[in-house]
Amino acid sequence: QYLLSLQLNNDSDSLSKGYTIFTQNNEQLITLGNSIASKLDTINFSQFQGLDSDHYGNFPILGDADMPSIFIEFGYLTNTQDYTQLSDESYQEKIGSAIAKAFLEKID
Repeated sequence: QYLLSLQLNNDSDSLSKGYTIFTQNNEQLITLGNSIASKLDTINFSQFQGLDSDHYGNFPILGDADMPSIFIEFGYLTNTQDYTQLSDESYQEKIGSAIAKAFLEKID
């Protein structure tokens, strides 16, 4: 059982783009987070800004040590390219499928 939280980002700089994955400092979650990033790379989704497992305390959603959690900030609505991908229904399906594949491989 996992908690997956998705959020869209914004910035005053319209050139900011990409997604970041945050996890608790747990080797299995770090591996899963990197797998998600790898799957998103296969569909050419934006750019991976990195995986952060050091600052999970900044995000209350990641605070429960008994619930393995991943938090993804999915690109910037203020960036034209990110916005175009995130608002396209067929691309949303590709993103969801990529994430699901990473979880299914983790379970196998």
